[in-house]
Amino acid sequence: MADGDTFQLANYAQRIRIWGIDAPERNTVSGQQAHVFADRLILGESLSCQKKDTDRYNRTVAQCFLQRQDIAKL
Repeated sequence: MADGDTFQLANYAQRIRIWGIDAPERNTVSGQQAHVFADRLILGESLSCQKKDTDRYNRTVAQCFLQRQDIAKL
């Protein structure tokens, strides 16, 4: 995880920004907590993602699912 709402997949060149959430920045206490939560949630798991857009930082904005659950809702 880059932070609480952005991550990198092993087989995908662009970073992915999770559609539907805006986590605090990683350099804040809340941001560090969001990062740890997201890391524990998806690290080593298989995700399926549906691209929604590309943001101004050239990240793929995608709705991603873990076992059919939208990770933004989790």
